[in-house]
Amino acid sequence: LMSRISAPSDSTKLAAALASAQVKLKAVQKQSTDAQQAYTDASSAKEYTDAQATVTDLQGQIKTLEASATDYQNQLNDL
Repeated sequence: LMSRISAPSDSTKLAAALASAQVKLKAVQKQSTDAQQAYTDASSAKEYTDAQATVTDLQGQIKTLEASATDYQNQLNDL
């Protein structure tokens, strides 16, 4: 890359592009860190963990009911 720089204006443009990219990178890294922290905070909130427990319980109930329904369907089929 440096061998292709033929004039001082090229190196100035490169330096400006590099500085701009570094600023954008830092902004994106900050946004990523903030989003990760928000996720961590939300996922450890009591409401979230309570909701997860409820969903897990409901999934268990659904499996139990589906198994019962299958059993009853099999009983009907045997008649």
